Amino acid sequence: MAGLRKFLDLGRFGSDEAGGSAAELVLIMIPLVALTLGTINLAMMIYTVASLHYATEEAARCATVRPTVCADTATLTTYALTNYGGLTAAPTFNLTVEPKIATVCPNGNYVTATATYNFVTGLTTTAIPLTANACYPLP
Repeated sequence: MAGLRKFLDLGRFGSDEAGGSAAELVLIMIPLVALTLGTINLAMMIYTVASLHYATEEAARCATVRPTVCADTATLTTYALTNYGGLTAAPTFNLTVEPKIATVCPNGNYVTATATYNFVTGLTTTAIPLTANACYPLP
C-alpha cells in the first residue's frame, strides 16, 4: 500500500523535472524542420524560375538567329525544352512574332513561357504559377 501511495503522490510528480529538456527539444524541432524544408523547397523554386528564364531567352534567340530550327511553336518548344532544366514537368512556350510597330518587342521575336511549381510544405501543396518573357533582339 505504501508503494501505491508513493506512486500516486502528485506533488512529487509535479516537481520532477526529468525529461523537460526532451519536451523542449520536440517543441523546437518541429518549426526548425519545417523551416529547413521550406528553405530547401524555396531554393528549388528559384532554380526552376532561373531555368525557365534561360530557356525562354534561348528560344527567343533561336527564333531570331536560326529561323529554320525554331520556325513555329512546336519546334520552338522542343528547342526550349532542351535548354530547360527546372523541376516542373512540362512548361509551355509560345512564340509571338512582333510587327515593327509593336511596343513590346519591335523588330524581334517575343517568347513567353508558363509553368506551375508545386510548393510542398509538408502539410499542404500550393501551386505557384511561374512566367517568363523574352525578346530578341532587344529593343
